[in-house]
Amino acid sequence: MLSINLISFGTVCGPDAVNKWYRNPLKADIQAFKKDNTIYDAENPYFSYIYKVVLYEKYIKFLLEDKKKHRYLIEIAEEERRWKEKQREDAETDAFIADMEQKLAERKAHAKKSPTPPSVTKTTPSVTPPETPPTLPSFEHSLTDSQMDYLAGIINELHIFREADITTEQIKSIFNCSPSVVLTSKNNRLLAHLFDQLSRRGYITENWQAVIAKNRLFKSSQKDDFLNQNDLSTATNKVQDMDKDGKYNKLEVYIKNLKEH
Repeated sequence: MLSINLISFGTVCGPDAVNKWYRNPLKADIQAFKKDNTIYDAENPYFSYIYKVVLYEKYIKFLLEDKKKHRYLIEIAEEERRWKEKQREDAETDAFIADMEQKLAERKAHAKKSPTPPSVTKTTPSVTPPETPPTLPSFEHSLTDSQMDYLAGIINELHIFREADITTEQIKSIFNCSPSVVLTSKNNRLLAHLFDQLSRRGYITENWQAVIAKNRLFKSSQKDDFLNQNDLSTATNKVQDMDKDGKYNKLEVYIKNLKEH
């Protein structure tokens, strides 16, 4: 039942162990060995370990063969499932074809009994939808009515526009980007400084120059045309490079106190 390469065994375990195997032919008592698998290790060294190795090899071989059988069973089951699925699909296809053939035959029979006059296709003229006007930017302001009233007073005191006595309602229409009257700047730098200060303190958007230009809110003080973004940018930069006093300094103080109104 057990074959051992004694040359390899001697290399691992030593000559003494090999001699014992030569002198002691194995006559195992199976029942005794079942109770204690080390009873022959004195006469035949490492017998219990060798026996375990043999058993493990046989067990591994059994597991591999069982795994192979299990894989084959899975493949067979999958193939059977595919075959049944194909049968079902074929049956559904046949039923669909039969139904369509029946409906087609019924239509042909009906057409023979009552022919219909040729249909006249009515062509509806295509209507081009009106173009949606582009959305213009806004100030996104957070000014209250009382603050608007306060701003009207500042603008009139500093004479920012050529028109006199600017009303609170006009100021509201400007910040809503729908001015009731297009005002003309008297001093582009002072006007730019007003909106720049409002932006810096978070009352209006940082893009206030684009809002004024694209909504065409003010006329320029130097030309009979609307203030554009380049005009406002140039005016703002010039104010930043100059020593601010007089109206410019007073304007900054007024905007700083705007939060109290």
